[in-house]
Amino acid sequence: MSAEKNAQFYSDVRWIVEQVLSEREGGSSASPHPPRMAVDVQRLVGLLLDQPWHGECEVIPDYMPPNPRPDTRPRVVVRHNNGTEHPAFLRHSCGPKQGFFWDIYGDDMQETELAILALSKAPYPRSVAPLTFKLPLKPNA
Repeated sequence: MSAEKNAQFYSDVRWIVEQVLSEREGGSSASPHPPRMAVDVQRLVGLLLDQPWHGECEVIPDYMPPNPRPDTRPRVVVRHNNGTEHPAFLRHSCGPKQGFFWDIYGDDMQETELAILALSKAPYPRSVAPLTFKLPLKPNA
């Protein structure tokens, strides 16, 4: 980003912050210039979530797990709801192989906007259904 564009960007951000603070205080803005950038939220979300499987995912802002403990608080989670008995939840690894992955338990994404951003960076969801198999038994001879 060039120095002029960088300065313009920070000027716009400063103006937006002044507007928000002014609205909270109930007054009018001290800055006379209008915003130079308008963000279409629907278009932005559409650009971030451009994969076909993103339509099967949902951001749940007040998720409570089944059978919660008394000290469990609601969390913001991302769930891949593909109609299976065991839907996958989005998690983030802080270990050696950092990144997003799908698991039977989801991480708290803290805010809806952060959950949308995490979903845009997540890999295709894999099944997290428990593995079951049958072992053939030898007949008694």
